[in-house]
Amino acid sequence: MAAGASRPRHVRASFARRALARTIDLAPFFACAWTANPFMFVVGVVWILVADGVIPGGRSPGKRLLGLRVAFFEPLAQPRGPDVRESALRNLPLGIVALLGIHPIGWVLFPFVGLAVVVAEVWLSFRDPDGRRLGDRFAGTLVASARDEGAAAVLARPA
Repeated sequence: MAAGASRPRHVRASFARRALARTIDLAPFFACAWTANPFMFVVGVVWILVADGVIPGGRSPGKRLLGLRVAFFEPLAQPRGPDVRESALRNLPLGIVALLGIHPIGWVLFPFVGLAVVVAEVWLSFRDPDGRRLGDRFAGTLVASARDEGAAAVLARPA
């Protein structure tokens, strides 16, 4: 973060709650992939991409169940959650990993490309002070506790 840049005024979500929410959100993908139908597999990948934009306020079903939300890193710039396009940008690294499963060459690449992306995402989530993974950096977002909405609105007001 550049000197003088303000930190976001959100309560950082724990890694465990984020991981559990992601696991819940991946259930539709795995259900689609289990059919072994290429069309359904693509539907599952599309779900991975847009999940954070389906419930207003940046809440995928898993995030909603666990009291989390996707917020923009700079709260004054975007007071809303991501839309479907921004969700797709945020989840692009995971969508690329999922797409490796649709093509036979993808199964060869997965141990190298897929695993590297997943490890980078997890590593960044731990290393970044705000828990931002690669996809969050692409979209300018972070995952926060949904309980901080009122507090964030008050804290974000200029003095």
